[in-house]
Amino acid sequence: PIDINFAKLADWLLERQKIKSEWRNTLRLIQDKVAAAVENLPDNPALNAVKAGINVKEMNYMTCKKIRDVMTSEKDTAQKNWLGQYKNQATKDWEAILALYHKDNVHLAEATQIMTQNVQF
Repeated sequence: PIDINFAKLADWLLERQKIKSEWRNTLRLIQDKVAAAVENLPDNPALNAVKAGINVKEMNYMTCKKIRDVMTSEKDTAQKNWLGQYKNQATKDWEAILALYHKDNVHLAEATQIMTQNVQF
C-alpha cells in the first residue's frame, strides 16, 4: 500500500506524469463544452430525470458519464452507423467530452480536486 497525503495527491500525480501541469486549463475548456452539450440534450424522459438534478457549474466527469450512459441505453440515441459511430449528434458530443476527460487523465485530476475539497470542508 502507498500512503499519500490527500492534500498532496495532485502533486503526486503530477510528479509521476499521470496528469499535465495545465490540467486546469483543459478542464475549463471541457466545462465549456459540457455547458454547450447540456443545451443540446434531446427531450427524453430518462434524460429529463438526470437533467433535473444537474447544475451545469457543478458537473463533473461522473455526471457526464451518467448522461452518456443514459443516452447510449436509449434506443433512439444509441443507434450506430456502419463505422461504429453514433448517429445522434448529442451522443457524439458526450462521447467527445468523455474522450477529452480521458486524454491526459483530466478526470483523475478533477477527482483529486473534488476529493481534496470534500475532505477539507
